[in-house]
Amino acid sequence: MDHFEKLMLKDQENQMSLLNKIASSIFDTTNKTTLELQPREAYSGNVIEGSYDLILCNLGLRLKSPSIRDSSKLNIKGPDNWKKLFEILSHLSNQGSIFVVLEPIFWVSKYGKDFQNFLNENGYFVQALFQMPTKFLKTISLRPYIVLISKEEVNKLFVVELEEGFNIKTIAKNFKEKKSGNLYEGMFINPKDFPGFDRFKSEKEFNLLAKQYKKYKKICIKDIIVEYKTKDFEKDESSIYIRLAGNFKVVEFEEITKNRYLQLKLNTKKVNPLYLKTFLNSELGIKFLDSLSNGALIQYLQVDELLNSELYLLPLELQNKTVEIMKNIDILNDKLIDFRKRTLFDPRTSSDVMLEIDKIRKSLETLTEEERLLSLIRSGETSKVEFKQTLSKNIKTKQKDEKMEKMVLKTICGFLNTEGGTLFVGVEDSGEICGIDKELYADNNDKFLLHFKNLLKEQIGAEFFPLIDYEIKKLLDNDVLIVNCKRSDKPVFLGKEEAFFMRSNPATDELKGKELIEYIENHFKK
Repeated sequence: MDHFEKLMLKDQENQMSLLNKIASSIFDTTNKTTLELQPREAYSGNVIEGSYDLILCNLGLRLKSPSIRDSSKLNIKGPDNWKKLFEILSHLSNQGSIFVVLEPIFWVSKYGKDFQNFLNENGYFVQALFQMPTKFLKTISLRPYIVLISKEEVNKLFVVELEEGFNIKTIAKNFKEKKSGNLYEGMFINPKDFPGFDRFKSEKEFNLLAKQYKKYKKICIKDIIVEYKTKDFEKDESSIYIRLAGNFKVVEFEEITKNRYLQLKLNTKKVNPLYLKTFLNSELGIKFLDSLSNGALIQYLQVDELLNSELYLLPLELQNKTVEIMKNIDILNDKLIDFRKRTLFDPRTSSDVMLEIDKIRKSLETLTEEERLLSLIRSGETSKVEFKQTLSKNIKTKQKDEKMEKMVLKTICGFLNTEGGTLFVGVEDSGEICGIDKELYADNNDKFLLHFKNLLKEQIGAEFFPLIDYEIKKLLDNDVLIVNCKRSDKPVFLGKEEAFFMRSNPATDELKGKELIEYIENHFKK
């Protein structure tokens, strides 16, 4: 057995372990008849007999999507593991459930939607989707879905993006109590409103971008093109060329190879080609393109999905202005490179220019820092990013509330006790920036910061001050308290109760008893 085969077997074991962890947390499995199937058992040719209350099923992930035509019932397009899944579903008891590992194509592609409709027609319904953690599998970069299917028809889909350190207890509790939290703790959503994990997050970032910068308007790509081509490309200044396979991006005409590409000839009365190219090659633009991929192991962009997708763009006048700024930046960059070369040999000419460069540098640092923070907010809460609307004031009662302060302080403790992180006070859970102007002491930033410092000293301890940096920054004309925390090398406790908190995606959890002892022993090893 070679190294890759060993990794594949390890991946299969890890997937089954994850299925067991989720199933045992969500259901009481004590008296359930259970069947576990790895690829080798599922395709062994042995006949499955009887019915089961719980089936944990890893059928292997498929590279291709061949048509299933060996059964009149299954004359649909999809990978062969879908056919095997349908066979296995017939062994579910009336109250039974199955957890199965599937490619994202099951949810995000037309073929997947057709197969879901086929399952519904036969009395099987998707209850929940769990996206596997990043880099959970060693043999592929794809993040498969764990799909929960039963015979119960539901109106809401439970979706969870699992990340390293996910809290299965919170996820299971939200599922059982039909409680909708966030994407990392589990949320209920209309199935028709969930386009897949990557698309869902991409759309959320675009929506926040439009709220942060009011000039952005939603527009469908097919409404800004004159025509498109997938072959026989021509060099054209009004066109952009998108690589459809592998590393999705907009390329120059000269960079086109034999791989898959798409030429979009743009309506220049609606969009500036250079602006759209730069936008789609930005970090947010790449996320947008990635979210439109087919969801299979071999990734490629779906042309129809791309043409019918929507994104936020600036009005044409501002697009043109942005392009001019980018051109000036390129000119300035060329001049700086030339100046750098000349300074090496004649430093006498540099003093006056250095003063001007220093002014430009300081100005740009202010602009780029604000956008960096806004981008962090658009990406949403994670294990290292948290939003709080207020520090001390209860928004509902309009009064000071120590509970509000404790929520902020326990987040800081959680960051210190885990891997560090950034807390934004004056930002709503949705990512909208409300600022701290309605906060206590908001009329005086110095008093506000002094109050915050006293809270840290009283409830966490002055000894941890070197690990906590905080300041008030202006974000889109709103004052926001930004707290950056480093990881502590010893446990941090909160208040007289000496409560202990740690971060998990993206919540702050209190640990007690055995869990606390084990965490401290493992996390704070010398």
